[in-house]
Amino acid sequence: MVDAPKPKPPAEDEMHWGISYLREDIQDLRLDQRAGLDRIERLGARIEAVNDNLSSRMDSMHESLTTRMDSMSKDLTARIDAGNARTDSRFAVLLTAMIGLIGISIGANFTFLQMYLPSQ
Repeated sequence: MVDAPKPKPPAEDEMHWGISYLREDIQDLRLDQRAGLDRIERLGARIEAVNDNLSSRMDSMHESLTTRMDSMSKDLTARIDAGNARTDSRFAVLLTAMIGLIGISIGANFTFLQMYLPSQ
């Protein structure tokens, strides 16, 4: 068999240029990576600031709404109690009127029975 010719090693000058280009590319990649990390850190700081702002706003809104709901609850409870008192007094008047009318109708029935039924 015929031996294939062995590739000739590149000259020192050619290797030096290739390594320098690779080194420059690696340095560019490192700089890009650092710039990307810096942007990510700045974005993280902005997100934390927005999160803190929103948290404080939500807390203040929660306190405000809780206060409003408590005052509305007390107001509605007072109104319901006042309505119940009026309803109770109306119910008492209605019940008294019904008892009176029932008494009158029972008295009228006894009177009717005494007048029209023969006595023994």
